[in-house]
Amino acid sequence: MPTEAEVKALADAMWQLLDDMDGDSQSVCLAAKAKARIAFEPFNDEPEASPDMTMEQAREIVSRCERN
Repeated sequence: MPTEAEVKALADAMWQLLDDMDGDSQSVCLAAKAKARIAFEPFNDEPEASPDMTMEQAREIVSRCERN
């Protein structure tokens, strides 16, 4: 069962994706994708089928954004 913090992280990441896409856009920024990748990990039923962004890459992107 997901924790409250995991669910909140996923909800925050999904909100960022929706905000990035706005009303008519279909793209998101790399930081939003990285946050979504991190938030999705606890729900990943198939870790061997890794998405195109590793957790290490996602954490580095988010870290760089938070420093700026």
